[in-house]
This record gives sequence, C-alpha cells and structure tokens, in this order.
Amino acid sequence: MPNPVKQGLAAGSALLFLGAAAWQGWEWRRAGLEQAALAEFASGRDIGPERRFGAPPPVRLAYALWLARQERLDEAREVLAELGDRGPPEFRARVAYDLGNLYLRQALAEVDRGQTERAVPLAELAKDAYRRALRFEPGFWDAKYNLETATRLSPDFDPVDQGSEAPEQEATRKLWTRVPGLPRGLP
Repeated sequence: MPNPVKQGLAAGSALLFLGAAAWQGWEWRRAGLEQAALAEFASGRDIGPERRFGAPPPVRLAYALWLARQERLDEAREVLAELGDRGPPEFRARVAYDLGNLYLRQALAEVDRGQTERAVPLAELAKDAYRRALRFEPGFWDAKYNLETATRLSPDFDPVDQGSEAPEQEATRKLWTRVPGLPRGLP
C-alpha cells in the first residue's frame, strides 16, 4: 500500500506544476495578443474598443499615437494624459515625449499658418512635456533635441529686475536679443 504522505506530495507537486504551466501559457497568450494589437496599430488599423478596454499601457500608447496620425488630437491628448502616471520611468518618459511631440507639431502648424500668437502656448506645453520626459530619463536625446526646437519657437526669457532704479538702458541690455522662431535657411 502506498504511503499517503508521498501520494499527497506527488499530487501537490503535480498541481503546482500544472498551475505554473497554465500561468505561463496565459502570459504567452497575453504577450501574443499585445504584440498583435501593436502590429495592427503600426499597420494603420484600429483594434476596436473591445480589445482596447483594459489593454496594457503599451497598447494604449500605440492607440494614442494612432489617434494622432488620424488627426484626432484631443482624443490622443486624453489617452496620453491618462497614461502619464503609469508604468516605469522609461515608459513615462516616452509618454511625456509623445505628448510634447503632439503639442510641438501643432505649434509648428500654427507658425506655418502665420498664427504665432496661437503657437506660443502650444510650444510652452511642448517644453513642459519634454522637461517632464527628461526628469524621468535624463539621457533621452530626442527629448533634449525637441526641447531645443520648442525653445527656439518660444524662448525662455531671463527675468529682468523691475525693482531697481537702474537706468532704462541697463534693463534693456538684460533682455533677450534674438528673434523668436525657427531658422529658415542661410542668411
């Protein structure tokens, strides 16, 4: 007659093995579904609301970028704002960078239309998003480059001390002297 303790251990081990195998299978399936959703967004197709609901953050980010390509910018901003505080620092940096790109693209479009007064607030929002991305990932070179581009569009002025009784000429020397905007070719 077999020992009941040995039988219990064998049954427990078998159940533990089956549970681990089922969990691993579920993880593979989930990763496969995530990769399929990312591939569909990359090809320019939407995956539908039933698959987006409860999707992992990388799929939601791909959805936001797909919305931006479809010129549905308000919806893209909402999704990016929702994702801004989720995930590891690298993911949060990517979300902030993509949000900055969205604002910068809009600012540049306004400049091309001659609407510089509408472009400045968008450039400021882009700069804030790029700075947030750089706080999460200081070595993010693309965010640094785009921050410089947005700063050229809407420069940061050095504050001028208004409380001093210095002559007006000294105050004007402290002002920023370059013309805002992006360079267009050689002088």
